[in-house]
Amino acid sequence: MPFTFHIGNHSCQISERYLRDIIDNKREHVFSTCEKFIDFFRNIFTRRSLISDYREIYNLLCQKKEHPDIKGPFSPGPF
Repeated sequence: MPFTFHIGNHSCQISERYLRDIIDNKREHVFSTCEKFIDFFRNIFTRRSLISDYREIYNLLCQKKEHPDIKGPFSPGPF
């Protein structure tokens, strides 16, 4: 039977067995790019973001660059 939990406006379903395996460290969940984007923007708009969040999303968007151009925090407001 799937277990449903809510994160903001999103509903997520996971099987009870899969969830139990994660809790018991028998399985590791690899977050999708979509899940990472949702979490990243949730952090930004709740004002809990860190520079490491910006670097992570920058690396997802610009995977071919070896050296990120982001050096410090910046405002997510209009540019």
